[in-house]
Amino acid sequence: CAACVATDGEALALCPERLRADRAVVLAAVKHAGAALRHVDDAKLLADRDVVLAAAKTWGGALEKCSPRLLADPTFIKAAVAIDPWFLQHATDAAADDRACCLASVALDGACLQFAPAELRADPAVVSAAVAAPPRPGGGDPGAALAYADDELRGDPSIVLKAAKASPDAVAHASAALRDDKKTAAALIK
Repeated sequence: CAACVATDGEALALCPERLRADRAVVLAAVKHAGAALRHVDDAKLLADRDVVLAAAKTWGGALEKCSPRLLADPTFIKAAVAIDPWFLQHATDAAADDRACCLASVALDGACLQFAPAELRADPAVVSAAVAAPPRPGGGDPGAALAYADDELRGDPSIVLKAAKASPDAVAHASAALRDDKKTAAALIK
């Protein structure tokens, strides 16, 4: 069973409980198939940073299964968003409020700004990073991140211009006052 999981991670489901609690066996399984983490009930392994991150590389559900302690750890969340920026949505407590975690996420996918707390959606540096994020393969409109920004920043000409440079459609998310401003309109046309 231990040898099987290295080539078929889902075989972990067939292993006896003692092997599903063995770190080396579980790590081999999740490296092959991250979803094998579903078959792990050992709290210590579900709180093991390396095991969960290995699973996260191929299975988006890894952070839903892991220990809440990891979800509150900014260092863990920053490593997770490097794998998939959308993992920011699982951050809790200190990790959810961590500016570096949020910046790491929104710089990869601006739409992740929607998972940031209100204070960070009102942070000009965070919003600037989000609206300037490069488009992701299969992702949405990069300029749409402006829709998740604080109302005040949706009225900031420099941020709106940056968003419009990434995607002209972003202007739809700018404040009404800014959309009606002739000076800003002229800058957008350039």
